[in-house]
Formats: sequence, C-alpha cells, structure tokens
Amino acid sequence: MTTSSNEQNIIVLIRSKGLVSTIETAVRAAGGHCVVVENIESALERAAEASIALVEAAAFDIAAITKNLRSTGVDVVAIVDDEPSERTIEAWKAGATTLIWPLAVQASDLADALRRLLERSTRNYAAFLKATWDINESFLKNMVLLERRNMELEEELNSTGQEAIEEGKPKAILVVEDERDVAQFMMDMLQVTGYQVTVAANGMDALELFFDHRYDLVLTDKNLPGMTGIELTRSLKQVRKDVPVIMVTGYATVESAIEAVDLGMAAYIQKPFSSKELLNKVAKILEDRAKSERAKQYLMRFKTRNKEFLDQYRLIRMELRHRLTDATGIDPDA
Repeated sequence: MTTSSNEQNIIVLIRSKGLVSTIETAVRAAGGHCVVVENIESALERAAEASIALVEAAAFDIAAITKNLRSTGVDVVAIVDDEPSERTIEAWKAGATTLIWPLAVQASDLADALRRLLERSTRNYAAFLKATWDINESFLKNMVLLERRNMELEEELNSTGQEAIEEGKPKAILVVEDERDVAQFMMDMLQVTGYQVTVAANGMDALELFFDHRYDLVLTDKNLPGMTGIELTRSLKQVRKDVPVIMVTGYATVESAIEAVDLGMAAYIQKPFSSKELLNKVAKILEDRAKSERAKQYLMRFKTRNKEFLDQYRLIRMELRHRLTDATGIDPDA
C-alpha cells in the first residue's frame, strides 16, 4: 500500500491484538498511514520514512527502542502499563514524547494526540531545515566576503607600500657624526639618492632634532663627544622603540657588537666604508621596515575584519543553538 502525498507514516510496534483496530482507526483519523512492524530492526529500517512510532512498552525493551528511534528524529508514543511502573519511568527517561495507558486509549483521543504530533513534527522539521539552510548560506556568504576583502586588503597594502618606498615622500634620515668630512660624505650620498638628510654633530643636538621631527632612520657614529653612540641609541629607543639605527664606527669589537644587538640596532658599518655599502645598507633597512609596517597594517585590519566576522558567526551560532534546542529538546552546548 502506498502513502498519499498528504499522509505521514506512523510506525506501529504492538503485539496486543486488542489495540490494533483502535490504533489503526486513530492513525487514519489523524491523517497518517500505519506501518506495522514486528521488531526493533524493522522499525529502525523504516524510521527515515516515519514521523511517529507507537510502541507497546510491555512487549519490548522500551528504553532501548525509544533511545534508538529518538536518535533518528522520530517521536515515540509509548503505550505503557495500566499503572505507573518501572517501564513507564524507563520510557520517559529514554525520551518518549507521549505516554498512553491502554485503558485510557480511545480512538478519538489517540487521533487528537497523533494529529498534534504530526503537525508539530512537520512544522518544526520544515522550519528547522529552512533555518539551517539560511544559517549555512549566511555563513558561506560571510566566508566568501571575508576572503575577498582579505585579498583586496593584501593587494592594497602591497601596492601602496611599494609606492611609498619608490615614489612617495622621501625618507628622512638623521646623521649623527662629529667628523665634518664623514658627515658631508654621508649627506651627499644620501641626498643624491633622494633621501632627506639632517646632520647633527653630537648626541644632545641629535636628541633635540629627534624630539621635533619624525625620522625614518638614524645613522650615528659610535664615538661621539659627550654622549656616545650607544648612549644616544638607548635614548632614541626610549622615545621610539621602532626607529632603525645604524651604528658607524672606526673599529668594532665583539663586546660592542653584542651591545649593539642588545639595543636593537638595525646594522653596524665599519669605517672606512664605500658609498655603495652605505646606500645598500640604508635601502635594505628601510625596505625591511616598510614591509614590517605593511605586515602590521595588514594584521591590524585583518584582526578587525576577523572580529567582525566572528561576532556575526557567534550570533548565527546562537540562533542555531536555540533552534536545535527547540527542535530536539537538547541543548548542544550542555
């Protein structure tokens, strides 16, 4: 016998012959179709086609049957003993949707109960499917949008960062050197290359200039009058930790190299040096710094975008949690 399009299957797992006619009448009155099975295996095989299962508690392992059928999404109506018993409690604990006592079973009453269960099952299942679909669609759209924005952001930061290095505002460099010829040599080489150069003859003058201007790089001699290059670097780093400093010295020792590393100096140049060595060192440090700045900007924007996405996802997840709890009676986070 086939089920019409407006009928829903109701599994019937009952051994008491006296209940069969009453149940068949009730199922037809509720707009359902009886699927009579003889054992739990058959009931589970037909569970995907059914909305409700009527199970006689006294004739079967009601706890196991109820648990297995409920796991497939089927509502279980347990027909229990005339008086409350251990089986009644087992059926209830296992998740039976409705409990019915045989002496109280009337076809019309059972039909009303089945009709309510069928309506609720159909309505909830359709609403649940629609809600899950909407949530998945929203999640997918947000993921695609986030990926597109990240790609655009990375491309934007890479292109604008490179332009800033090659075509943007000239980088400002502070040269701290007490030997006039060396200072002039460094200034000439750097200016010809396109850098803006300011020269200070000692550490105190350099600090005053540093407080008033934002330099992209500092070139300082190690042996300065009054304040040494090491002391100057320490002071500069207290003002701006991220400023790159290149130390220039006539001689280098292991101790001074270690101290320079500890202070976070970007590089060490030993006199005498060529214009090529100086310019290559400066260019590399500024380029590395620009890349680092782009990476920081990208990370900050990515964190902001990621937070916005996670906030949206948490709202979607909360909505899904509520719907799952309403549909199944079980909190997925419990």
